[in-house]
This record gives sequence, C-alpha cells and structure tokens, in this order.
Amino acid sequence: MTRPLIALLTDFGQTDTYVGVMKGVMRSICPEADFIDLTHGVRPQAVAQAAFLLSVSVPHFPHGTVFLSVVDPGVGSDRAALAARVGEHLFVAPDNGLLSMVWREDAEAHSLIRSEYRLPQVSATFHGRDIFAPAAAHLAAGVSLANLGPRVAEIERLALAHPSPVSATILRGAVVHIDHFGNLVTNIRTGDLAPALRASRITVQTGGAEITGLRVTYSEANEGELLAHWGSSGHLEIAVRGGCASGRLAVDIGEPVLVRW
Repeated sequence: MTRPLIALLTDFGQTDTYVGVMKGVMRSICPEADFIDLTHGVRPQAVAQAAFLLSVSVPHFPHGTVFLSVVDPGVGSDRAALAARVGEHLFVAPDNGLLSMVWREDAEAHSLIRSEYRLPQVSATFHGRDIFAPAAAHLAAGVSLANLGPRVAEIERLALAHPSPVSATILRGAVVHIDHFGNLVTNIRTGDLAPALRASRITVQTGGAEITGLRVTYSEANEGELLAHWGSSGHLEIAVRGGCASGRLAVDIGEPVLVRW
C-alpha cells in the first residue's frame, strides 16, 4: 500500500524548530505519512513567490499528495484557513492568494473551522502547527474535505498570478520569483505569448533594460549578456550568462515586465 505523502512549503527557514514541530504534529495524527520539503526558503511573507513555487512543483507529484503551504502574514487575523482539492491533489493553506496559481474552475475549497481537526489549544501566531498541520495530516489519513468544514464559494486571488494584455501586441507581467542564481522568473507562460512567438521581433523590458529576442539556452548569449528565455518551469525568465540578473538590474519580486511584438 502506498504511504500518504505530504509536501511542505513555508517561509519558516531552517534556523528555528517550526517545521520540525509541524512534522511532529502530523506524525502523531498520521504515523504512516511521508514528508517532502519543497522549500522553507520562501522570503518572509512573500505570498506571490510561494504561489509560484507551489504551482511549478505540483505537476511533478503523484496523485493524492497533500501540499501543506504556510506563508501567512495574516496569521491570527480573520483570514480563512483552507483545505482544497484541485485535480488529483489536495492543498492546505491560508486564504491569502497562495493557491492562486494552482486554482482551476473545477476546484473546491473548504474552510477549516472544525475544532476536532485542530490542536486543542490554538495560538494566535502559529497556525501552521495548530490548524494547518493537523488538517494536512487528517487529509493524508483519509478524512474528507467536507468533514474539515463547509465549502467556500470563492478564494482570494493574487493580482500577480497572471499577466494581463496592455494592447494587441503588448503583454504586462511581473517577476514572481528570483532563484538561487539571480534569474528573474516571471508569471508569463508560453501559452500567454502564443501570438508573439509568430512575430518577427520580440522585446522584453524590465528594470530599465530591453532585451531583443528569446534564447533557447544560456550558451547562445555572450558572457555577461542579458538574455530572455523559457525556463524549465515553462515561465519566461531573464538571466545574465555567468552572472546575476537581479543584481545587474536591481529589481525585486513584483517588478513589471513588458513583452512587445
């Protein structure tokens, strides 16, 4: 029998015991669960970055995986706590836009309000331990979404989740992640630029720089040259061959990106 799998994504870092304590809570509820740490290096309170990292990770996991994602600047407020099913995967997260990039029209979400699926004492500052981890473990153990709480009609969506057209030949996106190498990862996917890919000229603008054309590999650019290309996640990225695009352009998450053709 396949053991249930829980994948964790947080902004808790590696210094404190937060992640370990959450795993302890979950193991107490669902002893047979396995855990995979996607990352705990999301920038503190960077919900858009977390949403992106979650969205590009989900397709590589087996059906039935429970994704526990806690990046929660509104902890202790009246923001809802959610459990959701999107396709063949389950999710537990705060209702703050974190599920924006995985959400589909056929998805369903439930509010985590049932006290029997929380820890007996719920703190105002660690819902990851007291609400989200127990819910994820109960889902992994076979508890249904409906048992965790009532279904909700809408979830919070992030403005940065998807690019938007400015005109017939201009698309506005944004940087949603900066990876370990300083590459700027945008919210623009290949399907968003289908008309542009037939054009004779494409330019990508961000941070005061303009890049002409899309490269397939880093090696097509000269050493130290800015380039735009499709990253392994299928998102448009801006890089510097042998260097750091975020440092070169002095941009951060949320920086606008314009594609013209």
